[in-house]
Amino acid sequence: MHSGGQPFEDGIYIQSKVNLGSKKGEIFMRFDTDLDSTTLAKDGDVTGPTPTFYTDQNGFTVEKRTKISKINLEGNYYPVNTLTYIQDDSRGFRFSILVDRSHGFSSYENGRLETLIERRTVYDDARGMSEG
Repeated sequence: MHSGGQPFEDGIYIQSKVNLGSKKGEIFMRFDTDLDSTTLAKDGDVTGPTPTFYTDQNGFTVEKRTKISKINLEGNYYPVNTLTYIQDDSRGFRFSILVDRSHGFSSYENGRLETLIERRTVYDDARGMSEG
């Protein structure tokens, strides 16, 4: 609810069209906010505020995801089938993203959600897609 007492009904619709042609590379879509989306977590040798976000599990439940510092970005990506969000508990704000198809999302930095929307590799990684 916002200060006027009415529920938020505003949203932004984003449709992306990517054509890399013969170029190779990766294209990410990143959403940076001013939300404090950290939680206090103990990650092996790391303690303190850690970027946290939430993803759906098969469209039925929501799972809390916390950045694991000792692994790279690709290890901190999680599948999203319907929705993902970050929230600022102290201010009572939430930034949500609804998707129309499955994507991988990460929150590697405080206040950020990002997704890989296109990937073209130079070499085949021998993992079944025969690309590159």
